Amino acid sequence: MEYASFAEISENHLFIKQIIENLSDDNFEFMSAEEARKAKEEILYELSIDTSFKHLAMFEAKLRTDYNIVLSMQKKDVLSREYMKLRREHRNKVNNYNTPLEKLCRRVKFDHLLDVVHQFLKQSGAPIHRDCSALKGHLKFRHWYAHGRYFKHIPSVPDPEDLEYVCDEIISAVENRV
Repeated sequence: MEYASFAEISENHLFIKQIIENLSDDNFEFMSAEEARKAKEEILYELSIDTSFKHLAMFEAKLRTDYNIVLSMQKKDVLSREYMKLRREHRNKVNNYNTPLEKLCRRVKFDHLLDVVHQFLKQSGAPIHRDCSALKGHLKFRHWYAHGRYFKHIPSVPDPEDLEYVCDEIISAVENRV
C-alpha cells in the first residue's frame, strides 16, 4: 500500500488496531482466552513496529527528496546552502572527483543529512529541533527492522503516534523554509 502522508499511515494503523482489538476469541480457534489475548497483544506489537518503520521510511524519503531537489535546482535559501556545503564535504571525504557531483552526493549518509536539518531548525528557532535528536536515535530501530532484526539487542520501538507528529512537523518546517 502506498501512502501520501504520515496521517494516512496513522489512520491505517488505527483502523487495523481497532479491528484486532475487536476480534472475538472465536477467531482464535483452539486457544484459551488468555492465549487469544496474548496473540492479540503480539499482533498489536508487530503492527506498532511496522507503523513506526513506515513513518521513519517516509521521513527519510521526503528528506532525501528535498535534498536531491536542492542539488538539482541549486536553491539559495539557508538550508539549501547547508545542503550544498554537505555535498562538498562528502565529495572531499570520499575523494572522488571523477563521478558527477549529483550522482556521488546522493549517497550522503542520512545521519549527516538529519544533522544539517537539526542545525537549520535550531538556528531558525523552531522548537521542533529538539525532536531531531530523538528521531536520530530511532534510526537504530529503523536499521534493525529493515535489515532483518539480526541485532541481539532490540532497540526501543518508537510510538507511532508520536512519530507521525514529529516527522510531519520536521518535514513541514523543511518544505516551508524561506
